[in-house]
Amino acid sequence: HGDWIFAAGQLKAPLLTEELIAPEFQLSAERSLVNEFFTGGYTQGIAGIYTSDKFRFTAALSDGANAGNSSYTSAAEADFSITGRAEFIFGDAGFDDFAAFTSFRDGATGFKVGLAAHWQTGGETIGTADVDVLRYTADIMGKMGGWNFFAAVVGQHVEVNATDTDIDDIGFVAQAGVFLSDQVELFGRWDTIMFDEDRGFDEDDVHFLTAGFNYYVTPRSHAVKFTGDVGYAFETFDAATV
Repeated sequence: HGDWIFAAGQLKAPLLTEELIAPEFQLSAERSLVNEFFTGGYTQGIAGIYTSDKFRFTAALSDGANAGNSSYTSAAEADFSITGRAEFIFGDAGFDDFAAFTSFRDGATGFKVGLAAHWQTGGETIGTADVDVLRYTADIMGKMGGWNFFAAVVGQHVEVNATDTDIDDIGFVAQAGVFLSDQVELFGRWDTIMFDEDRGFDEDDVHFLTAGFNYYVTPRSHAVKFTGDVGYAFETFDAATV
């Protein structure tokens, strides 16, 4: 037994777990660079969501990744796109528990596995770029009463039809957090992007490390918390060209 929900308007493409978790429920102050590079972000369209106790499936028809607040003829839009995401839960935790990365000490134990894909095409509608994009991901989250982990692999295949160029990029992210007390949580994250060598960047592989802590003013509550973290990039590259 499950329930259906339908949505229309401006919404987030159901692609990456990091993007779909609200900012206040992240471990770090900012999402990973992998997420920022591959995210579907906000788009405009329609979506259907089916949810049961241990399974959820989301499908969306929209005007392309990162096309929020854009006009019909914007170069940021595609002609159309299709995004689908399936998630499976194992253990005692429910989907409400997996709305945050944090696992409080008295929280439910469980694992969530997700698979998603996004395809878009452009060039037929006036203003849209003649580019086809396929993005895909697989991820896993774990919560074990006081500590948590998350890992994902993300990739994309881009066909630039005007120049007959194909580009393949892939990214990895892994993070974990643990409570030292009811109010203090330590966390760490590693993420890397492996750019297609045809992009011509000085560095094809870039790696990032983030570490920090959260202090929860009220134990077991996200109402007020303080986050501090530091990040380190192991390579130097021109982010503007990415």
